[in-house]
Amino acid sequence: MSHRNSYEDLSLKEMGDRATTPTYWKTEEEWLTKHHPSALLLNDDDDENDGIEGREEEEKQRTNQNNSLIAKLKKQLKSEGKQLVVFLDYDGTLSPIVSQPEKAFMSEETRRAVQTVAKKFPTAIVSGRAREKVYDFVKLDELYYAGSHGLDIAGPKGSPDIDYKPCLWAEDVMQNVFETLKKKLDSIKGAVVETNVFCVSAHYRQCENEEDEAEVEKAVDEIVAQNKDKLRKHSGKKVWEVKPKVDWDKGKALSYLLEALKLNDRKDVISMYLGDDVTDEDAFEVLRKLSDDETQGDGVGIVVTKVPKQTKASYSLRDTDEVLQFLTKVGNIDV
Repeated sequence: MSHRNSYEDLSLKEMGDRATTPTYWKTEEEWLTKHHPSALLLNDDDDENDGIEGREEEEKQRTNQNNSLIAKLKKQLKSEGKQLVVFLDYDGTLSPIVSQPEKAFMSEETRRAVQTVAKKFPTAIVSGRAREKVYDFVKLDELYYAGSHGLDIAGPKGSPDIDYKPCLWAEDVMQNVFETLKKKLDSIKGAVVETNVFCVSAHYRQCENEEDEAEVEKAVDEIVAQNKDKLRKHSGKKVWEVKPKVDWDKGKALSYLLEALKLNDRKDVISMYLGDDVTDEDAFEVLRKLSDDETQGDGVGIVVTKVPKQTKASYSLRDTDEVLQFLTKVGNIDV
């Protein structure tokens, strides 16, 4: 089977650096139509002078592609009796990326769409934020939550058997990292240090210049270098993260939840994950392996991005608005 990406042996994979790898597409159109078909509206920046027929044809093609996924899900769930389980990233997927992390609110319409999906299918939020923090944003009791990139997992009320924290020792270590990093970056305007219980985020989206951004990374590097046995550094969207050095990520959290819900090792299960960041690639990789294994169910990875990029996802959506439209379609599937 031919791979749709080219970074299996990427030495910087742990850092999340996909930009240095060879691309596997020649044009944006090829990325969209051949590798990661999407489903919804035209680009906002399309040339307004394009012929109406051409624009209508493009919209028709995109809609058909998206509807084909929905149509496939409908057939699998209704006619073939398969079970769907849904995993969702939060920032950049359910809520827009914002300069102030504490203001990353999801819309009420998106909340209702997620709730409708969760009433029909097991649904989990898998986020880099602290579990309690992401719950405060989502405010839906019926969901499963995996915070701190999957290092803190809990199910709905009444399902304590789901709860899991693979590295309890990291909480005290990360509190010390948070306090130390906060002191180091206190003088850098725009730098924001966020504690997520089992990991710490150093945001530099609001920094005024590249020199300050470099100082943020330098401070993170110094802290990690002082405790190499227990800490590691990861990159995200305008953020550096300090995590415990354990073999755990969003992909591992996805696998754990499937097993805890007794949905693993079953050919009748469809696992679907929506995410926008480099940390979601671990989950996409797990889903790709599920699909490649004839003894397992289907894995459907959907990357949220406005531009072509290296990814192991099978489909794409452009932004949180398209995510809302897609989840609404999923929630409308009769089972």
